Amino acid sequence: MLVSLERGNFNLQVTGAAGATGAVLAEAYDATETFTTSSSRLVNPSVRARTGGEGDTLVGGFVTAGGTKRVLVRAVGPGLTPFGVTGALVDLQLAIYAGATLHAINDDWGGGPVLTDVSARVGAFTLPATSRDAALLVRLTPGAYSAHLWGANNSSGIVLLEIYEVP
Repeated sequence: MLVSLERGNFNLQVTGAAGATGAVLAEAYDATETFTTSSSRLVNPSVRARTGGEGDTLVGGFVTAGGTKRVLVRAVGPGLTPFGVTGALVDLQLAIYAGATLHAINDDWGGGPVLTDVSARVGAFTLPATSRDAALLVRLTPGAYSAHLWGANNSSGIVLLEIYEVP
């Protein structure tokens, strides 16, 4: 499906027809041919899903282009409970890969001032400093990456994976 969208927030929802279950891949691409300083563009892809259990990992892929980019990647479980989400994953871990190569990993984001400031600047909601959510601020060269998140001790629950380009 190719659609033109005005500036704003949008959701893509994928469900199984007639109770069907299984793995799904939903992809979103910014098809703008030429960007200007006033162009609308895709700035915060995210996915909310249930993950967990032994060996169960949620993976979100993304591609950077046009030079080295600073990217904020957040894996949110406990930080969802103030929004009324029940069954959120209570302790999770996050890793960024370039192909099979581990680029960065985080367990419990720690509430540091740099991540707190960057999160606010890109419009991300606040995470409690002591939460067991995970977050990484990384510099990435152009290429394909994947963000992997999973529950500590094979736990399960609802998670939100967010990716922000940091200006």
